[in-house]
Amino acid sequence: MDYQMLYKMMDQKYPLKNKDCGKLCEKACCSNENSETGMFLFPEEEKLYTTGEWFRIDVLTTKEARVYPYDETKVYKLICNGTCDREKRPLACRLFPTYPKLHENGVFNMVYDIQSFMLCPLAKSYDFKKMDREFIRSARKVWKHLLEDKRNFDRYLHEAKQYDETLNDPWFKLLRT
Repeated sequence: MDYQMLYKMMDQKYPLKNKDCGKLCEKACCSNENSETGMFLFPEEEKLYTTGEWFRIDVLTTKEARVYPYDETKVYKLICNGTCDREKRPLACRLFPTYPKLHENGVFNMVYDIQSFMLCPLAKSYDFKKMDREFIRSARKVWKHLLEDKRNFDRYLHEAKQYDETLNDPWFKLLRT
């Protein structure tokens, strides 16, 4: 996977056109209140993050991380100190708060990441029209590339089956309000 190409596709693309959306939420998605908060890297993206003053990498199994396939497969979680050079952000940060709700035939709908409902003011409205169209268009193209990798496809197909259940869970609804 050519991550540099995918990074470039998201360069200068923000959920709010030319605005730092972090000003709305006081950078909730970048805060380091919980030292375990971070973003999972996509398969082999960890090779781009070997050393850095602004982050650490935790190595977990998918079983420990509670992500598909729930076995001994390694996953890498980048945990930042709350500040970064925006040009060096991992792909998951660049795509946030979007998420591909995948169907078995490979078609996907762009939705809000489940995690974003607790952090992102844009997600609370559940209205993509509030986000910049160019950001959404670029994110869709990047997700399409990512889903060509069978590991990503399998993970997001599995998670799509749980997405609606989570949204409809009474506890989740209570936490969202």
